[in-house]
Amino acid sequence: MTKLPAHCDQPASGSPTRPATGRLAEVVPWLAVLGFALQGLRPLTDQDTWWHLRTGEWIVGHRRLPTADPWSFTETHRWIPHEWLSEVLLYAAYRAGGYPGVLVLRSLVLGAVAFVVVRECRRRAGWLHATIASLLALAAVAPGAAARPQLASFLLMAMFGAGLLRAVDRRRPPVWLIALAWLWANLHGLWTVAIAFYACVVLGLAVDLGRRNIRTLAGFAAVGVGMVAAAALTPVGPRLLLSPFAVHGVTKYVTEWGTPHITSLPTAAALLLLVIVAISWARSVRAIAAAEICYVLGAAVLALAYVRTGPLAGVLLAPPAARALAELFAEPVTGLRWSRRLTAIGAAMVLGTAGIGSVVLASGDAIHPPAPASASRTLDALPGRARVLDQFDLGNWMLWTAQDTSPAVDGRYEIYGSRYITHYLDVLDKRGDWKRFVADSRVEAAWLHVGVPLIDGLRRELGWTVAWTDGKTIILVPPAR
Repeated sequence: MTKLPAHCDQPASGSPTRPATGRLAEVVPWLAVLGFALQGLRPLTDQDTWWHLRTGEWIVGHRRLPTADPWSFTETHRWIPHEWLSEVLLYAAYRAGGYPGVLVLRSLVLGAVAFVVVRECRRRAGWLHATIASLLALAAVAPGAAARPQLASFLLMAMFGAGLLRAVDRRRPPVWLIALAWLWANLHGLWTVAIAFYACVVLGLAVDLGRRNIRTLAGFAAVGVGMVAAAALTPVGPRLLLSPFAVHGVTKYVTEWGTPHITSLPTAAALLLLVIVAISWARSVRAIAAAEICYVLGAAVLALAYVRTGPLAGVLLAPPAARALAELFAEPVTGLRWSRRLTAIGAAMVLGTAGIGSVVLASGDAIHPPAPASASRTLDALPGRARVLDQFDLGNWMLWTAQDTSPAVDGRYEIYGSRYITHYLDVLDKRGDWKRFVADSRVEAAWLHVGVPLIDGLRRELGWTVAWTDGKTIILVPPAR
């Protein structure tokens, strides 16, 4: 009997099949899809959402991509709008349905992530083990499920990993990944991680193939080169290839680019999936392919590298973990042969959840803003385009709601650079020659969280006065006003 590849969609001819389970049991994995889609309907709280909305609005209004930063008066580095398509889609959702429209879009994407993960796990294991692996993967994604471009990376990485596994099993170069890489490069910056991961798996495949099939290996290598070339052919142009270097210089200021703690939910869930695979390998009598080893080790590196890459590790490890669970418990089934009917069921659940949610949210609270709208109106009332000393989260909100002002900082860390951010943080803490910074910046207001040391300096030493406060944040203006 010919042995089928490890991740084939159906069992080999003559292999035992599991008795049909009740329909109720088969519904269980789909409840994960439904539940995860519902997570997208929670109010907007992530502060980066606001500057992404503002960017999408600018692109739609000007019908082009920005070549320089149009807002901040302190930017020091050229802005590369490497997430422009996600931002346009985000703004289009807002334009169509306000903040509830953004929530519906998030719900659709999260539902799609869950759908792809459940589908790929179900292809490799029965409903119980597929559900366990899927829930662990979705637990890794959940903390990062904000209305931001990174959601696109979670979905595309789930598709990317599943497609790569099938391509390796079938020894067929996945040419379609070139188109996926082009789309990804327009949506979010983690496309670079996918290409590095692809190279790792192809290296393992080279060990498996040896000299027996150089032509196949060359085809896989050509796809990798094609993905890089595709990224250079986006509307941003070849400079997009330099965007990872621009972000790298400021990652130490961004929590998501920090080293994850082993007890954090994304890391813990991804590592648990990794442990399941490792135990299965230790007990398995089959030879583990080098490509499979590289796939799992590459995902393990992502789990431990950064907070931001933990969710990617989760969606990558879910399918092999589902298969590992099936092997550990001697489940007599390779998995479920997929059908259009099952695809329609999953799609209907996601769309139905989003549709019902849009009706419910139309009269509910869709956002939790960092400050009331009256703060933005106070800033907008200042003459001209006022320069404002702010903090990163308030700068994001200001870009979206006080568009006649110019922030000193916001969430686009890469346009400010490490040197400026370090100096600015010193100013907020009233360290160094902060008075000179305030004078040289010619700022006309400050919007800060109560308790920031600079507030005391502005009031007591420079005579600034309170223009607005809600007890949590405060707007100060210089005495000339």
